[in-house]
This record gives sequence, structure tokens and C-alpha cells, in this order.
Amino acid sequence: MRTLTLLAVLLFSLSSGATAKSPVPAITYIVRVDSTHRDLIDVTMRLSGVPARLRLAMRVHPEYDAQFWRYLELAPVTRTSNDRAAGITRRDTTLWYVSLPGGRGEVHYKLRLPADAARQASWRTTVRENGALLNSPDVFLYLPDFADAPSSVELVAPASWRIATSLDSVGVRTRLHAPDAATLLDSPILLGALRQWSFDDRGTHFIIAYWPLSTATPFDTTAFVDAVNPRR
Repeated sequence: MRTLTLLAVLLFSLSSGATAKSPVPAITYIVRVDSTHRDLIDVTMRLSGVPARLRLAMRVHPEYDAQFWRYLELAPVTRTSNDRAAGITRRDTTLWYVSLPGGRGEVHYKLRLPADAARQASWRTTVRENGALLNSPDVFLYLPDFADAPSSVELVAPASWRIATSLDSVGVRTRLHAPDAATLLDSPILLGALRQWSFDDRGTHFIIAYWPLSTATPFDTTAFVDAVNPRR
């Protein structure tokens, strides 16, 4: 009986050690939005602690699939241990294989927005002179084999723009955190000349963000906020 117990402990220790050595990737997105180039969003995906070969994917929304893979422009993979051997290959419309020698590097891509993006449905990614809406599935490629890994987002945008999102900020307002890919891809980011209100209800903090168009018909924002806030 003692021998069996010791063997079980040994096997448990070996199993625990194997789990502890599993790769824990570090994922950072640097998203650049320029109000003077409204047809373009620039993204750098900085990776470390990943396998030398891995998959990248673009999420397909079950209802609002804008097929943004059509507007994706990939640049060479850089900052690996051997950039000559690094690269990215498309395997499907929304799936790519990436070679990252040394398990680290940067994947660069641009989103070339369609000419009518500013007139499309309100949930689609768009950039205007006074702000932008980043619909996360349109903007962020993700690692399907590490969907549980946390990631951070660094926004590079005009300093006067305000930010509204359900993602938590880290240290500064332009640095955001997502605990996993599902949260990141379900959290749109609104930037620009926003009007914002906030309130707390039953332990939850709510933020109302309104991005007015320059040609919008004026309306009573106080009545709007009162209708949303149950405690007003």
C-alpha cells in the first residue's frame, strides 16, 4: 500500500510539473488610428512565449460578419530570432500559419477600410475626423490555440479623444487589458469626441457613451440618460 501511495504522489508531481512548463504567451496589440487617414487602421501584434509555429485567426461573427479579412494587408513578420526564416501564410479566408523563430516576434497588418465604411451599419469598424469605432472581431486577430491567454491593447490615437469600452484600463487610459480572447473579441472600443455619463446600480458600474455626428439632429441627452439610469 505504501509503495502504491508513493507512486501516485510521484505521478502527480510529474504531471503537475508538465503543466507548469506549458507555454504562457504574452500578447500585446498596438493599434494606431489616425483621424487624417480615415481609410486605415494599423495593428502590430507583439508576441512572446509562443511556439515557433502557431495559428492566427479572425473571428467570424455568427450574425454580423462583415468579412473584414477582405481588407487585411499583411506585412513581414519581424523582431524574431531569425527574421529571414519568419513568415506568415494564409491557409483559409480567416486562418493563417505564422513562423516565429525563437517563439517571439511581431506580426504587422493594416485594415484598409472600404470607402463607404462611415455610412455602413453602426456596429462596423469606422474612422471619422472626430473619432472611431473599433469592432473587435474586425480588428484583432487572435491565437485560437491560446484562447484563454490574457492580452493587452495599446491605443495610439489623438490625445483629445476619449475612450469608452468594457475592457479594463491598466495604468493609463490608452492601455487596456483582456483576460482572454473571448472577452477581447466581445468588447468594442469607442474613441473620439464622446459625451459620457456613468452610474452604479446593484454593484455594477455603467458608462453611457454618446458619439455625436456633426450633422446629427439635436436631442435631449438628459432625458436619454434618465431613461437608461433606473436610479435617476
